Amino acid sequence: AESQNAEPIKVGFLDVRKVIQDYKKRETIEQELKARAESIEKQVKDARAKVEAKNDKLVSLNPDSDEAVQMDREIQLDMVRLKFEGEWQARRLERERNTRFAQLYSEVCYEVRLQAERGGFASVLVNDPLPTGWEKSSDFVAVLRGRTVLYTDPRLDITQTVTDALNDKLPKAPPK
Repeated sequence: AESQNAEPIKVGFLDVRKVIQDYKKRETIEQELKARAESIEKQVKDARAKVEAKNDKLVSLNPDSDEAVQMDREIQLDMVRLKFEGEWQARRLERERNTRFAQLYSEVCYEVRLQAERGGFASVLVNDPLPTGWEKSSDFVAVLRGRTVLYTDPRLDITQTVTDALNDKLPKAPPK
């Protein structure tokens, strides 16, 4: 008798990729990381130019002189430092990228929970739509692997609701 009076369970769906793609904060993070990467590239390029200038000077020295031997040693050390610094900065930037996107994903998950509670959803599943051109993929099985939702009723898709709520929470840009 209880099962006849039970309310149906409401399940929502969300395209996480689309939410993250349309979340304006992601754009800001991407721009900041791109600017940092460009700054690092410039620093490496400038340092490389200094090493090349030393190398140009080395060519004009007597190869057997103490000055030439010392400068050659400095150039070799500078090249090793440059390589190490570039690799270290790249790893550091990748760690920052991962941390910032993990935070972003946490914000999305929190907002999904809020919207699910407001909408009376018992659960929200990830809907991962097939990418455009999927039928031309050389690895059809890989495209389908992990897809657990084959159809979603658009009325249960909360993707836009979550995206709008996230973007509405961001500080408004001052008028130009």
